[in-house]
Amino acid sequence: YLWLATGSKDMIKESVLSCLHNRSVIVYPDKDAITEWTLGLEQLKHVTAFQISHFAESHGSAEEQKYDIADYILTRKLSDLKM
Repeated sequence: YLWLATGSKDMIKESVLSCLHNRSVIVYPDKDAITEWTLGLEQLKHVTAFQISHFAESHGSAEEQKYDIADYILTRKLSDLKM
């Protein structure tokens, strides 16, 4: 597995993500960015097959809108997280 952070949802660009060509990619967006990532990656489906995880949506509270997968892992026991 390769863990890669883009830095922000503004990085949903072919110039940034083209290095993932022909790889299996699961994207774990922040809870407040799922829609933007879904729409943006739809435009890049020729690069590779992106899957969008709804992990943050199903685990995040209202206070955790900006959380990403790393924040959840760092603030909870792994046994509490059902992937």
